[in-house]
Amino acid sequence: REGASLLAANHVSWYDIPLLVGHSPRMVDFLAINELYQRPITRWFFEGMNGIRYDRSGADSRAVRGMLGRLARGRMVAIFPEGRLCRYEESVFTGLPLRPGLARLAMTAQAPVLPVVLWGTDAYRRFLSWMPVCRTRYGIAFGRPIPPPAAVALSSRAEAARRFEEEYRTRMCELRRELLAAMRVDA
Repeated sequence: REGASLLAANHVSWYDIPLLVGHSPRMVDFLAINELYQRPITRWFFEGMNGIRYDRSGADSRAVRGMLGRLARGRMVAIFPEGRLCRYEESVFTGLPLRPGLARLAMTAQAPVLPVVLWGTDAYRRFLSWMPVCRTRYGIAFGRPIPPPAAVALSSRAEAARRFEEEYRTRMCELRRELLAAMRVDA
């Protein structure tokens, strides 16, 4: 509950961030794509919610420095290692390659990674989901922290990152099974 940590969640819908922020026991900073900062009202909204501007067209060193700075101050930063919105059939749960950097970020900041599974948040795309009489079900499960990879020689960092991402993927699949069982939902 205290200190630097990375929330690493699957990404189902545009509503993931507000739901994740609303259900987290701590204040959460998060990456938000550059396009969301184009209009003054959305820029004001995302800056007010501790967004970290991210240019996904390539490696964004400014966003990485922003995340590392917040982690150095003991903050919690949410990221989506899949790098985009993904249906369950083509996601971290089915072997989708993760965007590079989760292990490296955890290693550099010496911050644990908390796997987070989001399920059903895509239901909010439908208008009826917002009606008071409609009960929209979604689930959010926070996993046990995965310690950052130990500092290793430069030559074995790629192997340490690969093992770390395997551990993350395994934990995400276990957490998804637990969440769906708790919600009594068929996978």
